Amino acid sequence: MITQNNNEKLSFWKPKTYTEEQKVSKNKLLASAFIWFGYSMFIAFLTGIITTYAISWKTDTIGTAGIAVMLTFGILGVISLFIELFFGWRMNFYVQLVFVTFGMMFLGFAVVSLIILFTVANKTVEYLLYSISIPMLLFILFGFLSYYNKIKIKPVYILLIIMAIVMLISTIVGFFVFSRWFEMFYVTLSVFIYSLILLIDIYMISNANRYFNEQMNTKNTNKEIMKLSIYFGFKIAYDCIYLIYYLFRIFIELKN
Repeated sequence: MITQNNNEKLSFWKPKTYTEEQKVSKNKLLASAFIWFGYSMFIAFLTGIITTYAISWKTDTIGTAGIAVMLTFGILGVISLFIELFFGWRMNFYVQLVFVTFGMMFLGFAVVSLIILFTVANKTVEYLLYSISIPMLLFILFGFLSYYNKIKIKPVYILLIIMAIVMLISTIVGFFVFSRWFEMFYVTLSVFIYSLILLIDIYMISNANRYFNEQMNTKNTNKEIMKLSIYFGFKIAYDCIYLIYYLFRIFIELKN
């Protein structure tokens, strides 16, 4: 929790009045979150490209040491993702930077590289472009609606809970029933769930941005903005990467 110079706790629910000179630069949190979104996506896709190149170049020479390195990297990546997703917003900016970087490298290694490998092997560049374009359009649409406060968040949460329950049931059923139809249903449901999560995350960013636009420009306030902006940037990138992955799977299924 941030404190002002007079040790008064900041609260999202208590508006304060400052002069324009005293306030935080307008939309500073929003702009910073976009920068860290770009950083996260860059790390993930760069790692995905490097992994794809490494697999296609030295597939037969990985060896035991290589497997051990990949296993260690995978464990560190999963731990980094878990910590950042659930505790990142509470942590120091520089600690988060480490977890965000390792987490995005892992997503690049485990998720993005699969998409790129399949794209290269099957010459499906158009599907990759479609899969990237749709989340970006959703990002713009949700950002516009959130910025102008046009989202009723309660129905979104209710719908997300319902879909999460359906997903849980589908996961259990999936252990006993497997068919192309069921897989298509599961993947499509995943797209809707991650779309709703993206909407909620963008809504939260917009609310936090509105709050900080009215706060006094202090060292502590700026530290809080840095901490939240890297978390939100990472979170949106995480949502988008999984949206891209599941959309890509839908396009591939439709092709087949």
